[in-house]
Amino acid sequence: MDTILLAIGLVFVLEGLVLALAPSRIDEILELIRQMPVETRRLVGLLAITTGGILLWLATWLARASRARLGMACTQLCLACGPSA
Repeated sequence: MDTILLAIGLVFVLEGLVLALAPSRIDEILELIRQMPVETRRLVGLLAITTGGILLWLATWLARASRARLGMACTQLCLACGPSA
């Protein structure tokens, strides 16, 4: 669930950046999209979904791998220190 919230938050940030930094370009971009054939728009959408899904999977995988490495390091540290008291 936290990954979904992170993804939605990032979408809002990116959309906000586009609207804040280039509001006059929005009409031009929308016109370019309107001029695209429906099949091209569908393909662009499917590619965006696929790329986004892969990036979310990669981010989740990297986060889990990082936590696993951190856990192993903590375990090794505790073993090196010996039993406490």
